[in-house]
Amino acid sequence: NVSMTADASDADGSVTKVEFYANNAKIAEASAAPWSALAKLAPGKYSLTAVAIDDKGALASSAAVSITVTDVIAVN
Repeated sequence: NVSMTADASDADGSVTKVEFYANNAKIAEASAAPWSALAKLAPGKYSLTAVAIDDKGALASSAAVSITVTDVIAVN
């Protein structure tokens, strides 16, 4: 699981949700602060972004963050 968080605010209204994307595909959504979500991603390289949407429908996107998800092998 990948844990994602975003800081979002709106000077002239309120943020209604934050959507989280991996390689431009929506993978999670938060509908209340704190703006966070968990997503299960397969091993690989991803560009993560968050998009805040306000009560008037305006959008603001974060800068991209690059991550690499690797296989985790459980050892007994």
